[in-house]
Amino acid sequence: MYGHRRRGLIVLALLSAAASSQTLDASVADAGWLAGCWAGGDGDTRSEEHWMAPGGGTMIGMNRTVKDGTTVAYELIRIVETDTGSLAFIASPSGQSTTRFELVRMDESQLVFENLAHDFPQRITYTRSSANVIVARIEDESGERTIDFPMRRKDCDSG
Repeated sequence: MYGHRRRGLIVLALLSAAASSQTLDASVADAGWLAGCWAGGDGDTRSEEHWMAPGGGTMIGMNRTVKDGTTVAYELIRIVETDTGSLAFIASPSGQSTTRFELVRMDESQLVFENLAHDFPQRITYTRSSANVIVARIEDESGERTIDFPMRRKDCDSG
């Protein structure tokens, strides 16, 4: 009797682990609303982010932050389709080593990527509140340390 119960608990634990490690089915087309040019900031600090339209299983982007007329941060970024049929966000910030974040949640107006082994950020979220407004958020696992980057769509040819 105990053997059956124990096997049942083991099977339940294995099924639970498999369910939590499943990836979300997604393609870069699902992130297509992010394509274009975005800018935001206040005072002497401005951030802008440019994303190419989905193509070839990728979206390629870049961002920079300018403070008092000087670039203080930049990043080359990609959203890529993975071998598992999901998406990953790959970041190369200001010449540092590349870090990969896996898609953990998605709907028609939000993308959430995580890498809990990374120091900071551990989570990257893009939320669209309208066709012309997004918020990029970086945060730690607990959500206690967050930095929001509200941005509006802009003309890609303007400065």
